[in-house]
Amino acid sequence: MATINSFESLRSIDSQQLPLSQAFTLLSEWYTEQYVFDEEIKHIFSNQWNFLCLEQKIPLKGSFTVLQYLHHPVIAVRDRSNSIKVYYNVCRHRGGPLAYEDGIATTNVLQCQYHGWTYMLDGSLRGVPQFDKVDLFDKKDFGLIEIPSIVVNSMVFICFGEPIDEIPTIISTLDQKLPEQYFSSKRFHSSVEYIVDCNWKVYADNYLEGYHIPLVHPTLNTMLSYRNYKVESNSEYVLQHSPITNSDENDLALYYFVYPSMMLNILPGRLQTNVIIPIETNQCKVIFDYYYDEEMFELNQEYILEDIRFAYEVQKEDATICKAVFKGLSSSAYSKGRFSVETESGVYAFQQWYRQQMCFLK
Repeated sequence: MATINSFESLRSIDSQQLPLSQAFTLLSEWYTEQYVFDEEIKHIFSNQWNFLCLEQKIPLKGSFTVLQYLHHPVIAVRDRSNSIKVYYNVCRHRGGPLAYEDGIATTNVLQCQYHGWTYMLDGSLRGVPQFDKVDLFDKKDFGLIEIPSIVVNSMVFICFGEPIDEIPTIISTLDQKLPEQYFSSKRFHSSVEYIVDCNWKVYADNYLEGYHIPLVHPTLNTMLSYRNYKVESNSEYVLQHSPITNSDENDLALYYFVYPSMMLNILPGRLQTNVIIPIETNQCKVIFDYYYDEEMFELNQEYILEDIRFAYEVQKEDATICKAVFKGLSSSAYSKGRFSVETESGVYAFQQWYRQQMCFLK
C-alpha cells in the first residue's frame, strides 16, 4: 500500500467506525507520520485536561514539581494559601528555568537558575538584580505565565489551550467505582520517568490489552488470573481487572486508562499513576508516580521497594516490545490489522475514541 501523504487523505480513508468483530486497527500512518503528530498536539493534547499528578506530590506550602510536558516546561507549586498553582517553568527575563528538579521553596520564592530573578508563589515578580538603570520597566508586567489548572478529588489537571470540557468528566465515574476519598488517602512516595522508543499510541495500545501478558510478562502472568481477565470500556476510559492469584481476600488488580494518556494502576494499599507524554512520532515519555496508604510507610517499606522494583522489570519488558512493534508499524510489510474480540476490546475502544477525535474535527 502506498504511503498516505496528507492528514486530510488519511482521515478520509480511515474514518470508518465498525463493530469490534468487523473492525480494522488504525492504519500505520497514524503512528509514523509527522503530520499526524502535529495534528494530535493541536487537537488532542492542547485542548484536553491533561493529568499532571496527585496533589500529594506537592505536599507542603512552597513545595513544587517540575516536568517537560510536550514542548512546555511546567512547574506546579503549592502556594502560601495551600492552593496548587501551575506555571510555565520559564523566567520572563530570558527564558531561564525556575527549577531543574522537584523541591521546596523554603523562602516562599522561586528563583530563576540563570540570572536570579525571583518570583512569589502567586507568580508575581519580586526581585530583579541589577535592573536599576532600565527605563520603563514595571515588575507587574513580568510575572510568571500561569497554565490553566484544576484540582478534582486530589487529581491535578492542566490544559495548554481552551479546554473542551469544564472538568474531566471521568472523575464522577471513578468515584462510583472506588472507595470514598480513595485518592486523597494516598501518600506520595517517588517518581520514575522512562523514555520509550515508540509512538505514544503504541504504548497506549499495549497497555490496553492483556493478550500479550503470557508471552511478554511471564512473571506478571503468574500473579494475575489471565483466564478471568476482564475489560470494560466507555467513551471516557477503559478498565481492565483481574483477580490477584496469591491473594487470600479475593483482591483485584485494577488498570484504568483514561483518554488520552492517563493510567491508574491499583493494587491493595497502592496507587501507581502513569501518564504518557508524546515527544516525537517515534518516542514518548512515561512518568510513573507511586502512592501508598499511610500505614504502608510505617509497616511495609520492604513491600514498597519490591513493588517499585517489579514495576521496573515489567516496564522494561513493555518498552522492549513497544520499540519492536513500532519498527514493525514503520515497515512496508504492515498497513493495518484486526482485533481479537475476546482480548482486544480495550484497544478497539481507544482507537474508536481516537478516530472520533482526529477524523471528525470541527
